[in-house]
Amino acid sequence: MDIKDAKNKIQDAAEGLKERAEARSENIEGKILENMGEMDDDARKAEKVEQNKKKPKF
Repeated sequence: MDIKDAKNKIQDAAEGLKERAEARSENIEGKILENMGEMDDDARKAEKVEQNKKKPKF
């Protein structure tokens, strides 16, 4: 293997690692956004419960 082949092999490996890192980053970002959405839903539910507690009961 000459230097040019080694360089190409290293560049290919680096590109593969970069693609994997980007995919992982997008996956993590998606999970964070999903969790934030769930937290928003929980906050809305808690707010409704608090509002219902403040309503007068007859």
